[in-house]
Amino acid sequence: MKLKRSSLESSAPVDAKAGGAFISARHRNPEDQVAVATSKPDMIGGICAILATLILVATVAFLYLTWDAIRFA
Repeated sequence: MKLKRSSLESSAPVDAKAGGAFISARHRNPEDQVAVATSKPDMIGGICAILATLILVATVAFLYLTWDAIRFA
């Protein structure tokens, strides 16, 4: 079966970047483009995480130091 020459020429590869700007704009995060100062809830969350870590370390140290008293109780 022979194909016509016009049907072979019409199937040119489509540019893959056509319409890519629209897709990129949809997935772009506007907060990345604007310099944002550290918000107050982030700072409060960081302080709470540090305090929780310190309380955890103190609890583990207390349990380690009083292990003999706990074991015989």
